[in-house]
Amino acid sequence: MTTLSRYILAVFLLLAVFLLLAAPASAVELILVVTRQGDPQTAMRFSLSDLDALGVEEVVTTLPWHDGPVRYSGVRLKRLLELWPGTVDEIHVSALNDYSVLIPASQARNHRIILASRRDGVEMAVRDKGPLWIIYPLSDEPALDTTFNHDRMVWQVSRLDLR
Repeated sequence: MTTLSRYILAVFLLLAVFLLLAAPASAVELILVVTRQGDPQTAMRFSLSDLDALGVEEVVTTLPWHDGPVRYSGVRLKRLLELWPGTVDEIHVSALNDYSVLIPASQARNHRIILASRRDGVEMAVRDKGPLWIIYPLSDEPALDTTFNHDRMVWQVSRLDLR
């Protein structure tokens, strides 16, 4: 190996080490922001692992957008409400595409509505209605199977504002 080859190799290795040290140790992707009354001072930001740490529940249900039952898993919406003190009357849900809807907080408290992050055990990508999708247990509670609640099953959820 020539002196020039050794020099180029040494520079290359130093550059590679520098780039590794300069990179963040772990990039955690935040997928949900929850606020109270739209106040950014109250914002809590969640990664998928943060949401999973709150407890994962499964709902197996049929939906108007799929043939047959599908298994969804994620954090129960009620659990997110419990993180804030005081009364919450409604949840303003916003999606990545700016679609938004209000969900009565009483529904979240009284039914097993989940903020699903997985479908059949697989994390949902944006192109697959993820990363988060509000799922109502329509098969377990047929009374919830209404057009109003179909409209409340927002996919690509990015923000919740508790009001």
